[in-house]
Amino acid sequence: MNELTWAALAACVALVVSLCSIASFYFGRKKAATDDARQDATVSVDIKYIKDTIRDQTKSIDALTTKFDDQNAKREKEYRELLVKFTELETKHKLLKDDVVAMKKEIAMYHHHN
Repeated sequence: MNELTWAALAACVALVVSLCSIASFYFGRKKAATDDARQDATVSVDIKYIKDTIRDQTKSIDALTTKFDDQNAKREKEYRELLVKFTELETKHKLLKDDVVAMKKEIAMYHHHN
């Protein structure tokens, strides 16, 4: 019976070692899957953060672009208005200069006759 007991004991030990091996593989694989899932979740959170940051920066850039466009349009309008005023002043200056020249001629003719 001793032989049978030793054989049974060896078989039980082999069975326990096999079960431990299977359990170790199963739990190791489960932990690896959990670690992979945790890493995937971390990557997903990082990607979402990057996407949100890019979206926010894009909105900021769009707002600045709109602001610059508005300012440029305002400056262009002001420049055109100044150009029109300058042209009007230039025309008035030429007319005044012509009037002064005409008056000088009249004065010269008046003094010449007297």
